[in-house]
Amino acid sequence: MIRFILFVLVLHCFVFAKGETDKKIAKTSSKISSYSKNYTNINKKMEKTATAILKKKREVVKQNIFLKELKKELLNKESSYKTNKNQLLIMKKSQKELKLKQEKIEQKLSYVIAKSVSLSIILDQDNSENVESLIEYEVLKEMLKASKKEAENLSKEFFSNAQDIELLHRHTSYLETEIATIDS
Repeated sequence: MIRFILFVLVLHCFVFAKGETDKKIAKTSSKISSYSKNYTNINKKMEKTATAILKKKREVVKQNIFLKELKKELLNKESSYKTNKNQLLIMKKSQKELKLKQEKIEQKLSYVIAKSVSLSIILDQDNSENVESLIEYEVLKEMLKASKKEAENLSKEFFSNAQDIELLHRHTSYLETEIATIDS
């Protein structure tokens, strides 16, 4: 009978131990399931974060490319600005020189025209028929021809110079517009 009691007692211990083990297994399973859910949630959050980081990284790369292009454009505009500014200074100086030259040509032309008019008036007057007056007449006639030729040449130079001044004026206006565009 002692065997029987021992047997029942051992059996009861096994049943009780099995019940405790089952409870511990169930508790552990519950914890594992909870950890698994937490791990899955953390994984999802990490995946979302990684995706957001990659997206931001692509945006940063695009912005860096855009910034490089802007820097390149800025350098080109700066170079163009300096070139245009130098050309403008040179053209304004040339324009000033041409205007001074134009004034001198105008003065010479006025003098030559006045000289031609004076010679014409003198030639139109009645001259005596002596040899000396004939020589004087021929000399004055040649002077008038030379004066007219000089007036014609000065007139051509005057109009050519005026065209050059106009051309320079258009170029300087264009450069000033380009510089203003770059400045803004």
